[in-house]
Amino acid sequence: MAKRNKRRVAEDDLYDVPDDDGADETPAPKKRGGWLFRAFLGLVLLGVLVFFAPTIIVSTGLWKTALGYAAPQLAGKIDASSISLSWMSPIVVNELKVSGDAGEPIAAVKQIRTEKSLLDIVRAWQDPGRITITQPVVRIVVRDEGSNVEDLLAKLSTGDDAGSSAAPQIAVGVTIEQGLIEIIDDKTKVAYHVENLNADANWTAAADQPKQAKFSAVVRQAAEAGAPPASPQSVGEIQGELEWSPGVDGSLGTGRAGMLVSEFPADIATPFLRRAQTGLAIGGSITCTVLTEWSNGGEQLTADLSKLSSRNLVVQSTAMAAGEMVRVAVEESSAKIVRKGEAWSLAGISLRSNLASLSGRGSIAIPATISTVPVVVAPDGSAMPAPTSTATSAPIDWQKVARDSDLQLEGSVDLAAIAQQLPATLHMKESARITSGTLAISATSQGVAEAKRFSLTAKTSKLQGEAAGRQVAWDQPLEVSALVRPEFSLAAIEQVFVKSSFLDLQGEGDLRAGRLIAKADLDKLASELSRLIDLASVELAGQMNLDVRWQQQPGETWQLTADGSLDKLNVILPGLLPWHEDQLKITASAEGLPSATGLSELSAAQLSVRSGTDAFTANLTGVVKNPSPSALWPVNWKLEGDLATWMPRVQTFLSLGDWIIAGVIDGSGGGAFSSQQIELGETSIIVSQLMATGSGLAIREPRVEVATSGVVNLASFSASFPSTTVRSSSIALRAENINIATASPGVAVTGLVEYRGDLTRLRKWFEKPAEPFESQLTGELVGRVELKYIGNVIDATIDTSANNVQYVWLEQPPVDPAARPGSRPLEPVQRSWSEKTARITGAATYDPTSDKAQLASMNLLSSFASVQMSGTMEKLTSEMLVDLKGETVVVMEQLTQMLSPILGPTFNIAGQDRRPFSITGPLLQPATDASSPTGFISKSLKAEAGIGWDSIRYMGLVGGQGLLSAKLADGVLFLGPIDMMLSEGQFIAAPRITLGEPQPRLIMDKGPLLTKVRISPDMCRDWLKFVAPVVADATEAQGTFSVELVGVSVPLFSENREKEITAGGLLTIHAAQIGPGPLAEQYLGVIKQLKSAVENNPLATAPTEPRGWIILPEQRVQVEVVDGRVYHRGLTMTVKEVALITQGSVGLDQSLEMLSEIPIPDKWVDGKPLLVGLKGQRISIPIRGQINKPQLDGTAIGNLAKQFANRAVQGLLEQGLNKGLEKIFGQPKTPAPSP
Repeated sequence: MAKRNKRRVAEDDLYDVPDDDGADETPAPKKRGGWLFRAFLGLVLLGVLVFFAPTIIVSTGLWKTALGYAAPQLAGKIDASSISLSWMSPIVVNELKVSGDAGEPIAAVKQIRTEKSLLDIVRAWQDPGRITITQPVVRIVVRDEGSNVEDLLAKLSTGDDAGSSAAPQIAVGVTIEQGLIEIIDDKTKVAYHVENLNADANWTAAADQPKQAKFSAVVRQAAEAGAPPASPQSVGEIQGELEWSPGVDGSLGTGRAGMLVSEFPADIATPFLRRAQTGLAIGGSITCTVLTEWSNGGEQLTADLSKLSSRNLVVQSTAMAAGEMVRVAVEESSAKIVRKGEAWSLAGISLRSNLASLSGRGSIAIPATISTVPVVVAPDGSAMPAPTSTATSAPIDWQKVARDSDLQLEGSVDLAAIAQQLPATLHMKESARITSGTLAISATSQGVAEAKRFSLTAKTSKLQGEAAGRQVAWDQPLEVSALVRPEFSLAAIEQVFVKSSFLDLQGEGDLRAGRLIAKADLDKLASELSRLIDLASVELAGQMNLDVRWQQQPGETWQLTADGSLDKLNVILPGLLPWHEDQLKITASAEGLPSATGLSELSAAQLSVRSGTDAFTANLTGVVKNPSPSALWPVNWKLEGDLATWMPRVQTFLSLGDWIIAGVIDGSGGGAFSSQQIELGETSIIVSQLMATGSGLAIREPRVEVATSGVVNLASFSASFPSTTVRSSSIALRAENINIATASPGVAVTGLVEYRGDLTRLRKWFEKPAEPFESQLTGELVGRVELKYIGNVIDATIDTSANNVQYVWLEQPPVDPAARPGSRPLEPVQRSWSEKTARITGAATYDPTSDKAQLASMNLLSSFASVQMSGTMEKLTSEMLVDLKGETVVVMEQLTQMLSPILGPTFNIAGQDRRPFSITGPLLQPATDASSPTGFISKSLKAEAGIGWDSIRYMGLVGGQGLLSAKLADGVLFLGPIDMMLSEGQFIAAPRITLGEPQPRLIMDKGPLLTKVRISPDMCRDWLKFVAPVVADATEAQGTFSVELVGVSVPLFSENREKEITAGGLLTIHAAQIGPGPLAEQYLGVIKQLKSAVENNPLATAPTEPRGWIILPEQRVQVEVVDGRVYHRGLTMTVKEVALITQGSVGLDQSLEMLSEIPIPDKWVDGKPLLVGLKGQRISIPIRGQINKPQLDGTAIGNLAKQFANRAVQGLLEQGLNKGLEKIFGQPKTPAPSP
């Protein structure tokens, strides 16, 4: 028993359980074994989780979630086919892809592989080892406004800044194997490939340790869809290497970089040149070697360009004639630049080509950038940087740079070689050419320090040519020379000399005294040029004189006077307004105080330009200290005369485009002007009898008044106008607090604009003088637009109303081809449409940086509908991408009132409909050349909308509830499909409009259109008469019919739309009875008279109002629309026992061209021996005129009886039938005699 208790105690000690016998003793401590076990188990589970974490992250796609959280801009844009991620193995990523916003590929990598395992990288993350990137592909699409890669980088740069902490020092090696960079010109679709890209880089952790990199690649032009194939000359090679040891102090340290380029295709620069708006395009290949070495933190540097050559360099410019280019063969050329401290020297430059040469050497003393930081004094007396201060660079004294520099440059241009390549650009005559000629240029420095001067010369020599087989030589060459001091002012020119046969300019002096005299003879210039150049579209005539004198008067006053004139001037140049002057005089004067280096102040100045009644005067109203272009010049000015004569004078510095402006102007104002800023004071401009045409407008106003003031900052391209008013007979406009600023990619405008306009007068702005509108528009336009800055976003509100709008037009009646000559034509019918008030209100925000607008709300309210929409608009300056959604509410009864004047009184629609709509995609399309016209809209534009009604009636067709849905996709607007009951039958249609084509068309495919629709008199009157003319204007109508289309194609905006309509189908008449209309009455009369004539009752006459029904039996009639006419064939009808068959056409102008055939019934001739020849015969009757006034062809009356061979029958019909028909159709026209 003791042993058993002892064992129990031992177990209790082991498990820490108190003995029952010790219940009254102090409780034992709590158990410890449980939490240790749980902790151990947790550690095991954590270890397992950590071990399998890489696999879990990859297999569950968690890496994408983490990437999206770390870089939201990349969410959904990066993917990989597989990732190998484990602690003991290298990281391997296969088939990595990077895409853009629209899913287009930007980059792809076949494989990325690390040299070290994941565990080794985590343990030593600052030395991840070598990373190998295999077969990377980068696709760069270069647009005129950017590229896809820049778009992606711009989004990545919008994240939060990392702060000011220094970047971690990481040692890494990168190897790129068989890479490809594809550069695509988005406009031409030509692609350039940087292929077989192999690179190796070693980046050390310490900032001052050596870094190394090298690369090689093959560059060529590759063909994409529609691009020309690459030529053998378009393939080149490029190699480069870098060795760099940065300085310990963060300086440039020591290093060398070299690059070898062999046959590099210069075409690759074309999209970038176009993007920079240079107007240039280059082609061919370039070979060169570039080596740059530096030391002592960059204080000593040598840049050497050597072995520069090109066998086939081609340069094109928008200034050149179409198809012309300059072909340059660059021989082995070189250039070397050396820097030692602040001194830069041109160790030598040598450029030789088939067109020009240049050589030189010298030195330029450009100081290193001097950075300054504002400082404050610390409590301990030491200097410290000011809070939130930034370093600024001290401006460079360029005059000192010029004084301390020494340059010697010489060059020459082969004028004959250039002229031979650009005959059309230079407008050379067909039989003329320049055989020789050289332009020599030079720029050399003389003297030192304050005595430094630069000598500039240019001179032509041996300029000769041929014209029509005759030798042409210029005995007096063009010679230009100047001696200039290293100062940036007009007074820096000590001597200037220009001499030629048509221009003589001489000037010399200094600030104390001098004179400049110039004379030009444009007649002589035109004579010299016309020897070789075709001046068919150019006129040059007149004399130009200028005399400028200045001197320093006693008392240190400096004075200047200038006189100039243009006499008998006549200048006509392509693309510019003709400039004619009988005599234009220019006078100017100035007075000021001199200083050692120039003028210390300018106290007075005047300028006057006069020609006939035109005059411009400007006067200095205040003292200008240290006058220079950047100083503010207070000036008052006044402008008078005719705008038609002022426009040619200012067109050289004010682009007018296609505008032609005339009118009497009286303008005046004041302000302060400089090269950096224009401060406009109160400015008033009054133009009387204004006539301005251009950009599709033709503005004619008896008086226009403009008043404004403001500031224009030329340096920042911004402007501010506190108040501007414009008043004319057409519009009154007031603008307040208008601010204009440049904002990438466009211009940001803020302020308030209120306006009120007369729609009648405003519409005349769009009227062509030779083609006046045949309609009238009346009403008033009132509104306001307010633009505000909220942060960096412009907030806009708009409120515009069109009140009491009425549109009136005349609808011309169809021409009656049977009208008698000299008869009075039918009067046109006046139509009108009116709207009491149509109002547009809305609010939007615009971000100029992203070129994106957000429409918070936009509302359109009119008498028949209201529209509400919201959404976004991007790229407003280019494609105008929209994403809009909204809702329309249409009141059908009001819609009926609005459309009835257009569609006619038969149109009626009832109900009220509320429908959503959406529009997404580009509203605008990029401009293309004429050889590849764009569609009416972009094929990328998408839209959905619809309209429903309770009942509808139009042109005799009556329908109940219906819905018309519309969907725009791929440039096609799909309508319907519509399937509804219509006039007791069925209407099925699914038309579409090809808006993506340059000429949109309405198209309907083969299939049933109308099925067993009941005929009505209204239907016969309005449209069925074109298909079956016999039913025109029927007084009564019964029966049903169906229409099955073969196809329909209708051009919507063609000027010859009616002639270009093509349509076809089958008209099925199930059974119909028609009360007589105009044409039916004619048929009834003909049949009555025929029957009377055959029954040997020639004197019988047709009743004045023949009665009876026309029966149309079950039949299928082929119908076709060609050249503006509706053709039918084989339409059969009966009147009692007589059948009638018609074929022919009805014009859309309601004209008739038909042939009716009446088979002679057997019962008419049975038992009549003399009429046996009529049995089985048909009588043909041509019908012309109009549907409402059909007429028999006059010659048919006289020839009708001659259709039959039996002379006895002939005589009978000639006596009876013709006389009877005359009573119906009138006296026939006498046929013209045979020639």
